[in-house]
Formats: sequence, structure tokens, C-alpha cells
Amino acid sequence: MKIIKNVLLSAVALLAPATAFAGNVSIKGSDTMVILGQRWAEAYMNAHPGQVVMVTGVGRYLGACFARMLADFPDVDRVVGVDVIQPTHDIGNSEFVKADIRNPVVAKVIARTKVDTVVHMNVLATPLDAGGRVPQKEINVIGTMQLLAACQKSPTVSRLVVKSSTTVYGASPRDPAMITEDMAPKVLPRSGYAKASVEVEGYVR
Repeated sequence: MKIIKNVLLSAVALLAPATAFAGNVSIKGSDTMVILGQRWAEAYMNAHPGQVVMVTGVGRYLGACFARMLADFPDVDRVVGVDVIQPTHDIGNSEFVKADIRNPVVAKVIARTKVDTVVHMNVLATPLDAGGRVPQKEINVIGTMQLLAACQKSPTVSRLVVKSSTTVYGASPRDPAMITEDMAPKVLPRSGYAKASVEVEGYVR
């Protein structure tokens, strides 16, 4: 069985390496995530040059921003953005492929483009992003399972990056203010995005 290196991306995990490479970061509302994403992408590509990267979820803001930034790095040979909806935000020099990660066709996209790194940004936080709670759960859970299966079977994929959430480690008033990746929430979430995030994390680990 092929071993895939998993890098878990959460808001807290992202903040630490980002500030290490960013110097002084100005906090300007939603723009902060763009700045941190750029710094994280810079650090990642410095460590892993010359790659073909597939980014899921480019039909939404964060996925589109990440794909655009990644495509600007000279060491990145190619960025393939995947989503079931057309991107409404600029994805720069990234290529767009309309594909549903819930469908095994995603394995064909990986094979055809010879992807070596997969960045899974298509874990949706709100039902509005998916058209309802049922599609949201299908994309988050079933879609992730299909994507992981495609990565495992691929002879070219060697790295997997998955967007995570603080809800996996504990984000309630009962949980500590400072958390680490080996922590678990005091009370496991029972529904919605938080529950799906815990399930996704379990599949990745």
C-alpha cells in the first residue's frame, strides 16, 4: 500500500509557520487569510520545488486564492484546480477542470495530469456553499473518501495536504485556549461541519 505524507492544515497550525516566514503581518479582516495563505504557500514550495499540484475547491474563495498564489511560484510546474462549480474568483495561471470529487472520475484527472501533490481545500464550512446540508456532508465526507482512494491508487501522488479546522481539536468554552494537534475536543461534535471535520480528519490520519 502506498504511503502518503499527510499535512494537516488548520487555522492554528497555519498561523504558526506563516508568521515564522512572514515577519510582520497586518491584521485586516478577511485579507489576513490571504496573507497567511501566501506565506504558507511560499514556505511549502521552498521545501518542495518543481511540482504538479492539484487543488480542490477552487470554485470558492479560499481555494481560488491558494491556487492563484501557488501558480505564481516559479518552482511549480503546473497547478490544476478542481471543483464542480466554475470559479468566481481569479485562479491566475492555474488550469481549471470541472470534476466532482464525489465521483471516481477524480482519479482520472489525477492520472491524466500526473499530479504529485494534492491540496484538498474542498471541505465546506457552511451548507450555503454546497446547496444544502445533505450535499455539504456528501462533499465533505464521501468526496474526501473518494479523493483519498484516488490518491492512494495513484503511482504519482506522494503528498497530501488537507484543510482542517479547530473544531477537530476543540473550539468550545470547555476546551483550552491553546491547542496542539494531539488534542481532542472535550465533547465530540454531533452534527454539521464540526462532525464532518472530525470524520475527515479520521480518514486522513
